[in-house]
Amino acid sequence: MKNEVNLKPPRTFDEQIEILRSRNIIINDKEKARKILSTVNYYRLTGYALHIKCGEHYMKGYTIESIFGIYSFDKRMRNILMDALETVEISMRTSIAYVVGHKYGPDGYMYADNFKMVDKNRKYHKKFLQELEREKKSNKRELFIEHYINNYHGSLPIWVATEIMTFGMLSRLYANLKT
Repeated sequence: MKNEVNLKPPRTFDEQIEILRSRNIIINDKEKARKILSTVNYYRLTGYALHIKCGEHYMKGYTIESIFGIYSFDKRMRNILMDALETVEISMRTSIAYVVGHKYGPDGYMYADNFKMVDKNRKYHKKFLQELEREKKSNKRELFIEHYINNYHGSLPIWVATEIMTFGMLSRLYANLKT
């Protein structure tokens, strides 16, 4: 079945440069512009210029290098934040595993009695365990999960389970534990 939507045709790097020029972006060095466009998709790059776009054109005085500079800054900032967030996430996983393991035992997360409002939480807990089972299945090729499947009938101690839990699962686990 043929696509009934008329999509724009793909453009060469030189055509993309001409489109940018026709829309008021300054191109001082065509080779440099071609290199930028060959490493950062035109669509992604122009997304960083939306704040200077008026209709189909951009405000005057902006170069492809200045737009690429905004993209590069965003990339560096994202990498810095990702590094910091990873540290926080790993610390959270570690803390939850430590507290749950020592307070409720290595499989304490498996028992609804360890959660607030036991009667009301049975549905939540069952859903949580089903979600964990899905995560276990989607991670079954990971060596550490394979080890527990092969050697412990798939039972995961909390310090292993927290490694495959989504951030949402970790948050709900922590929020619903008895104090």
